[in-house]
Amino acid sequence: QALAEGEFQNIDMVGDELVLIDGGRELRLKVIGIMQDPYSVRTAKRQIDTASAARNILKSRLKFRNIYVPATLVGSETGELNAIMVKTGDHRTVDAVQARLAAKFEGMPVKIWSHKSWIMGTLEYMEDITAYTNVIWIIILGVASVMIVTITLVSVRERYYEIAIRITEGATKAKIVLQFALENMLLTLTGGIVGIGLGHLFNALIRAFVIRWDPMFSSRETIFVLALSVFVGIATSIIPGRKAAGLKPVDVFRMG
Repeated sequence: QALAEGEFQNIDMVGDELVLIDGGRELRLKVIGIMQDPYSVRTAKRQIDTASAARNILKSRLKFRNIYVPATLVGSETGELNAIMVKTGDHRTVDAVQARLAAKFEGMPVKIWSHKSWIMGTLEYMEDITAYTNVIWIIILGVASVMIVTITLVSVRERYYEIAIRITEGATKAKIVLQFALENMLLTLTGGIVGIGLGHLFNALIRAFVIRWDPMFSSRETIFVLALSVFVGIATSIIPGRKAAGLKPVDVFRMG
């Protein structure tokens, strides 16, 4: 379909004859049908287009076209043949088919993947990417926690008078710690909400320009992110809160 629209500006080509000329050799092919773009079929059924990334890379380097020609028409002349894509219904026949093609097209590298092995390889690759991203976000989470603790410790020193006045008015150590816990919890919860919003925004941009399928947003994972934000806020308030609660008002006021 892409070839018919792009090269011939006419998708109603059934019955027409195409002539391919290779040197002195002329090959006449009759169009018996036009194959619909596989991606549009998958999109209608909300199926993942696992070939989208590879296709986009190819498109960025050359004008990509899929041309389907019966293998029996190729013959033994392989000078212009770069690759053959073979689809087999049974993955157990891959080795036998590869051996037959290697014998027929001697001197040309032949490699065949079954649909099952291709899907499994893709899933394994995606699992590796997921593992790497998990390590990255754990590192980012640790760095962010350290930054929050550091900033809160700095703010404690700047708020000595406020904390001392609260203590003199009867605030207990538990209330001082609770104050910092609530402040950090609101800070990290706001960061989590903003992060989810940015995730949806970047998803829309990536889907528009890079990946051509709809990513799945799980409500369970969203709740987990918000809960993690609250946990980080509480955890990072323990050290600053204990330091603030340990202040002695007399020493603070004496420091001027």
